[in-house]
Amino acid sequence: PNGLTSLIFGNFLGSGGAYSAQLGADIPWDLSRGAESGIGALTYQTGIIGSSLYLLFLAMIMRALFFGYLNYRKVDQRLSAYFLAILCALSGLLGNVFFQEVALAPIPTSTFIIFSGLALSLITREKIMTTSNLKANNV
Repeated sequence: PNGLTSLIFGNFLGSGGAYSAQLGADIPWDLSRGAESGIGALTYQTGIIGSSLYLLFLAMIMRALFFGYLNYRKVDQRLSAYFLAILCALSGLLGNVFFQEVALAPIPTSTFIIFSGLALSLITREKIMTTSNLKANNV
């Protein structure tokens, strides 16, 4: 794809960036030397739509962690500190993605996503337990 189509939908996964060049992709020199940011590589490969969905996904996780921190800071300080720590770590990862492509490598990204998933499961479990306790007390 080229022109407006590649801007919107991208140039396919693996079509640019330092990792693609290491795996033997035939790409231009300037797209293979790591001289771009992670968001630049993501936008080049998946287009504006793909990078927007990725950023929206991270924003939704960070929003849930922030509200989890606000809701549990007076009830359970350890749990709220965990939410805040994961929120700060994800903020650091997101900031790093704007400067380095290697921030999107599977090892650092998967670690943050796993810990975020654990935090979100705690929020969901607490909501379910609170809802069931309220229903039991009202009956």
